[in-house]
Amino acid sequence: MSDQQRPDIEALLDELVGGGPFASLEELNRLLARKAAAYNARPQAELGGLSPDEMTQLIYGDWEATGALRLREDLPAAELAGAAFVADARTVLEYVRDAGVVKETAARNLPRAAVAALLPRLRTPTWSRLAAELDAPGPVNEGDVRWLPIVRHVLLFAGLLVRRKGLRIGTRGRALLSEDRAGELYALLFRTLFRQLDLRALGRDDRHPGLQQTVAYSFYTLRTCARDWSSPEALAAAAWLESAKDPPTEWEAANVDFRHWAFRHRVLDPLVQFALLEERVLPTEEKWIERVEMRTTPLFDRFLRFDLRGAPPPVT
Repeated sequence: MSDQQRPDIEALLDELVGGGPFASLEELNRLLARKAAAYNARPQAELGGLSPDEMTQLIYGDWEATGALRLREDLPAAELAGAAFVADARTVLEYVRDAGVVKETAARNLPRAAVAALLPRLRTPTWSRLAAELDAPGPVNEGDVRWLPIVRHVLLFAGLLVRRKGLRIGTRGRALLSEDRAGELYALLFRTLFRQLDLRALGRDDRHPGLQQTVAYSFYTLRTCARDWSSPEALAAAAWLESAKDPPTEWEAANVDFRHWAFRHRVLDPLVQFALLEERVLPTEEKWIERVEMRTTPLFDRFLRFDLRGAPPPVT
């Protein structure tokens, strides 16, 4: 229970205690049910202005049949052409399909030959902008390529690639390469990334497991707070539920709070690669600092649909 919730609960208990005597236990239970329903239907600041019922609809739905969030699966390929992550997923599927079977390394990564063949065709960032500017050695192993291991894992989790004496394309993977099923592939990859893959794999910070559990709330909030160009720090402050954050480290508390990087790596950067956010790099005289801003694209509202009307009705 948060500090903000405690006064509400205490007031409810005081009201129940002072409202007696009750004719029966059933009467007390009915009153308690009405009070609890009213509380759950009331917008609350610690929930970003949503009610507990609405928050439940957001974070406990499956994005397909239950909850407030639905993903469009019927968008045409032309509308999804800007999604680099999906383009790279198709590239990997096509490579494995044409190869028949790809033998993995002992660590179950793509071999160097596959990485070398895929690199010229990838659209997600293969190397950091800073490393490219410093003319650092290019990637060689799969782990050197920023998004490639994530793409491969998502394809495996989604059942589009299968492990059978090496990597092979699955039956569903072949089917979803069809242009007329582009929207279905897009939605499946998005759902698999955000719901099945541990998003902590996108950064080097193992904290904040609650961010993934409440990511639908972040999507819901970004639809308004990311309408105009904003910094990742500002978007993290607006769209990351406070109760889903771990406390700052002792160093962060005394110096700089870097927790917003977790939000950028796990939420904002993937949304850019799905073409749901766009990003621009701002000029700066400090060579070692990269300043960017992000905002939603028209695809954001086309793909992500929210309906909070399914929240439970109040008890009467």
